[in-house]
Amino acid sequence: MPYIPPQNRPPIDQAVDRLAARIAGQVSRSAETVEVSSRYRKSMLAIAHALRALQQGKAVGSSDEEFVASAVFEASKGYNQTGGWLGELNYAVTILIQAVPFKLYTAGTWEESLRYWLYAETVGALTRTAYDIHNAFDDDFVGNGLAGVFEDIKDEYKRRVNTAYEAAQIRKSGDCYDRSPYRTQLVETEVAGVKGYCEVQLPRQEPSLPASPESFPYKHVCVTGGTGTVGSVLLKTLLAQYPDIEQVATTYRSPDSPRVQRLPVSAKLHATIGDIADPVVVREALENAEVVFHLAGWLANTDLPENHDEVFITNGLATGLIARLVSNGRR
Repeated sequence: MPYIPPQNRPPIDQAVDRLAARIAGQVSRSAETVEVSSRYRKSMLAIAHALRALQQGKAVGSSDEEFVASAVFEASKGYNQTGGWLGELNYAVTILIQAVPFKLYTAGTWEESLRYWLYAETVGALTRTAYDIHNAFDDDFVGNGLAGVFEDIKDEYKRRVNTAYEAAQIRKSGDCYDRSPYRTQLVETEVAGVKGYCEVQLPRQEPSLPASPESFPYKHVCVTGGTGTVGSVLLKTLLAQYPDIEQVATTYRSPDSPRVQRLPVSAKLHATIGDIADPVVVREALENAEVVFHLAGWLANTDLPENHDEVFITNGLATGLIARLVSNGRR
C-alpha cells in the first residue's frame, strides 16, 4: 500500500470511521456476519463511482461512501497530479477492511477480529470489486487505476493479514501442509522487548521405512501419537505403501482436537482415544502389535502446557510404560 503523508490521513480516517461504523452496525443488527463481504463490495463500488464523478468535475452527494470519496479526492489535491487520489483511495479501503471487524470485536459482537471466513470474504469482495470496475468503467486511467488499486489492496491484505493469521493458527493447531516438502516453523524472536515469531521453512523429515513393501514383514502395527506431524505421515505411508498390513493401531488424546482430521480414512485403522500414560489405553493400542512406533509426546517447538508435570508424564512415564509392556510381552 502507498504510505500517504501523515497530514492527509485525519480527514480520510474520519470519513472511513463513519462508513465503518455504519457497516458494523448493519452487520451487528442483522446477525448475518457473512453479509460483511457484500456490504464491502457495495460500498467499495459506490466509492469508485463517486471518485470517477469527482474526477470528471461533477458534484457528489453526502452518503457515507461519497463522504469517503470526497475526503480522498480533496486530500490528494496537493499533489497537483491527475489521478493522484489513487494512493489515498488505497489507504482509505485498507483502513476500512480493518476497522469494520475491529469495531465488531470491540463491541463484543464477534469473539475474534479475524476468522478464516472473514479473510476469504474480504478477499472475495476486493476481487469482485475490481471485476465490477473492469466491466463497468471505461478503458482509461480512471477505470484502470481503480481496478488496479483494489487488486493491490487484495494482494497486500493477503500478504499482511493472511501471514499473521496463519502464524496464529500454526501456534494453535499446527501446520496443515503435511504433504509439502517443507514445513513451516515459527521461531520465537524479540524486538525492543516485545516477543514475536519469524516464519522459516524447514525440510520435512519423513519417518524412516523399509525401501520396498516386500521388506516390511509386519501385519499388525501400532503408531502412538497418530495425529502428530510425524505420526500422521507415518500412518498414511504405512496404509498406502504396505497393502499386506492387516491392522494399524494408533492413539490420540482427544476426539475434539482439530488434529484428528489428519488421520487417514481406512478400515485397517484402529484408534484408541485416551491418555498415553494410561495403562488401559496403552494395552488396547498394543493388542496384537508386532512392532511399535512410539511418536506420542510434546515437542520442544510446540506450545508446551503450563504444567510441566504433564510433559514429564507424557514424554517420560508414558515412554517407560510402553517400553515395559513391549519388553514383557504384556499386550
